[in-house]
Order: sequence, then structure tokens, then C-alpha cells
Amino acid sequence: MVGTKPLTRLTEPQTSNSVLWSLLSWVREVGTGSGGAPIEVRGLRVLDLALWVMPALLLWPFLDFCLHAATRASNGFVAYYTAARLLSEGADVSRFYDDAWFVARVAERAPAIYDLFSPNPPTTALLLLPFAGLDYTGARLVWTALNLVGLLVGLFWLLRALNLPRLYGRLLVTVLLLYQPLYSSLFQGQVYLLLLGLLAVAWHGYRRGANLPLGLSLGLMMALKMAAAPLLLLLLVQRRWLALLWATATMAGVSIASLPWLGLESWRTYLSLLPGLSTTPEIAATAYQSLSGFVHHIGTNIALWSGAPIPQSATLASLLTVFGCALLVALSARRAWGRSDSDAAFSLFVATSLIVSPLSVDYHYPLALLPIALLLPLVVGRASRWPLILLGVATILLAADLPYQSPRLAVGAWALLAYPKLYGVALLWGLAFWASGDSRQHNSGDPLMDWPKGGTVTRVQSAGDTGTSIRRDRERRARVKTAPANLETKRAATAPTGP
Repeated sequence: MVGTKPLTRLTEPQTSNSVLWSLLSWVREVGTGSGGAPIEVRGLRVLDLALWVMPALLLWPFLDFCLHAATRASNGFVAYYTAARLLSEGADVSRFYDDAWFVARVAERAPAIYDLFSPNPPTTALLLLPFAGLDYTGARLVWTALNLVGLLVGLFWLLRALNLPRLYGRLLVTVLLLYQPLYSSLFQGQVYLLLLGLLAVAWHGYRRGANLPLGLSLGLMMALKMAAAPLLLLLLVQRRWLALLWATATMAGVSIASLPWLGLESWRTYLSLLPGLSTTPEIAATAYQSLSGFVHHIGTNIALWSGAPIPQSATLASLLTVFGCALLVALSARRAWGRSDSDAAFSLFVATSLIVSPLSVDYHYPLALLPIALLLPLVVGRASRWPLILLGVATILLAADLPYQSPRLAVGAWALLAYPKLYGVALLWGLAFWASGDSRQHNSGDPLMDWPKGGTVTRVQSAGDTGTSIRRDRERRARVKTAPANLETKRAATAPTGP
């Protein structure tokens, strides 16, 4: 169902530093300050201080929002909770897909809330089963805490594995605290922050070649929510057979182990509903920020404007959606072929998952935080600032609380402005597609990448696209460092001895 937006309109994050760097480069040529330190360095210290202050100022409103969200009734969470309670009481899970019956059960627990269980898989009913014995408020508090843990796990893995300068780490935290899909997910008690934590663990396993955490995390995401399905294709085209086996085994294990409670009939009912998900009339609402939603909405507008029959327009939109999704998946698979352990390739398939999913709404888009973070080290320090600027534009489109569901944007050419999150993730897809095919090493010209991680200013390697390339670079530097000593040893061994 269409989610309610957060109550607070948030400030849009600023992520591009190209203007700042140009200004600081100019004043560096002018000279130094009165204290002898370059003005550029002092400017960076001001920026460093600002990125300490901003997260600190945003943290309390964020925690206050979480507390209020955890104590209210909302759609999203009420569907999970009602399904878990009914499952614990022995209800027939196949009836969850009878919308009228399930809405009546929801009304027994939250009279003012309307929500459906469809289109979730039967295993989604397992999400809150451990907390089914709690009352609504208690279960909501525990669920909110678990989602925040998932968010912290994801953030921890990202900052730890990317090894970014602290200033860039605080920049990502600032973007996180300004990110509207994050607030929407918390407001509705959705599962996508927990899925973000699983996705971060999967990426960490992917990067390090650890097949078990990679497969288990993706398998759980698929089993519980059918999220990020194209990532299984990534494992296939890159021949990560063991990880693919773990993912498949996890999905099958959860589904088979839960059959005594869920039953086969629930799966038959669910699978019979899947073909109609991308053709339902509601998909044309601008709340659905997906390729399918965009094509159906534009097709419906064209039909209304031209007087063409709406059913014919919907059929054409469905064909165009299938073609567009197939093309996007094929291009992603072709680009990722043979590029193992690539952060850009992983980002490419996360973006693909959000675009091709027909029901992507704002609370799905916390998953886009991962490609934003992964692409940041790949675009800074380039000779051209355009990749960094495009990443900043994509981040703003995804993070900003824009009125894209306004009735004014529902008809006519204005409807093209009603899909900011789709455009943002499409920009991420384009950047990831470009970065995954660009294997050139580049030196950082970015002052923030030179900013210290510890107490001194050091040059930070930012060119490597993968963990593998970073390890290879370290090995190369080690060989260069030991080469003089090896040469001296060889000369001493071959030097002529005295009479």
C-alpha cells in the first residue's frame, strides 16, 4: 500500500564539493593566511568542523522521530504484526491473500489503519512471529530497535570496509540523517532497514570472497521479502557457484522448514498472483517509483490525452515494461561478466533491483544507500568532476522529500517530474555501469581524500575499483620497497673476492 510520508520536511543534503574545491584551489594560489597555514587547509578544517556539527544537530531529531514512530499505528508494520498473530493462532495463510478478509483482521488490531498482506510471499508472516505474543506497542518498539540495529550494522560494515577518511564518513552519516526513505521506512515500520543490514553483510562477503555470509544474507532477503533478486544473477554471471548454492539453499531451507505452518496452498495462491503485480491499475500511481510505474503512468496519460482505449494502452505499457526490464538486466549482466569482486558491479545490480521491481516505493529506497556509499570512492579525484556532480544529483533526488505524489503532477507533461527517486536510482545505475567498465587507475585530486584518517595528512588510495585491486597495489608497493635491498644482496653475492 502507498505509505504515509514523514511528518517533518527535511533539508536536502549537499554532497558535491566541486565548487568548494575550485574556490579553495583559487585562494591557494593567492597565498596563505596570517598564521602561515594555507587558506585551503583552514577551509577544509572549517568543513571538517561543520561535518562534526551537522550530524550532532540532526541526531536528536532523528532519535525523537524514531521514538514517536515506534509508538504509533501505521500500515506496513500492522500487516506484518497481524500476519504473525494469525499464524501463531493457526489461521490458514492462503486466506491472507483474500484482501477483504485480511483487512477485517487488521481492523481488529488497528481500526484506523488499512493494509493488505499481498504481494508479500507467505514467508513474510514469519518476520514478527517471535514477537507475536507481545501487544502491538511492545512489538512495534522491538521491531523499530531491530531495524535500527540493521541500519547500524550496514553503516558499520560500509565505513569499516571502505576505509574512507573520517570526513567522508561523517558526510555519509549526514546524508543518512537527511534521507527521506529512511524516515518513511521507520514511520511505517517497514523491514527495509533490516534488509539494508543484510545487504551490507552480503556486499562485505562479496568483496572479500566469503561465500557463506554472501549467500546466507541474499538467501534470507529473498526468502523473507523477495528483495534484490537480480543479485542472484550477478553471482551466476560471475560464477560464484558456492555463494549461489548457499543463497539457494537458504531460500529453500526457510521455505521447506516453514511448510508445516504456511502450507502449500499459500504458495500456490501467492504464485498465481505474481503475474498481475506489474499490470494492476494501481501501479500507475506516482507513489510507485519504478520503471513499471513510470511506463504505466505515462501510457495512461497519453491514452487520456489522445482518446485511445485505456486497456490497449495498459497492454502496450506492459510490453514496454518487460522489454525495458529485460534490456536493463541484460546490460547489467553483460557489464558484470568477468569482473569479480567489483564494488561497481554490486552497485549496478542493487540499482537494477530497485528499478525493475514493479512495486518500489519510497520505503524501498534505503537499499540505495549502499550504492551511494560504494560509488563515492570511485568518482572522487577524477580529472572530470561530472561523475561526482551526478552522484550528488542522484543523492539529492533520492534523499529529498519532494512532493511527487501531488495531484498537480499526476496528469499532463508535469507527470515527468513525478519520478525523482526513479531518476535518482537510474543515475546511480548509469554511474555504476560506467565505473564497472572503467579500470583505469587515477590519482586523487580531491582535498577530502587527502584529509587525515589519523593525526597526519596522508595520501589515500582512491583509484581501486575493488578490494582485489587494493590488495594488488599493496603487494606491488611491498615489492618496490624491498627491491633495493634485494639488489644490494645480489651485488654482494656476485662481487669478486680478493686474492
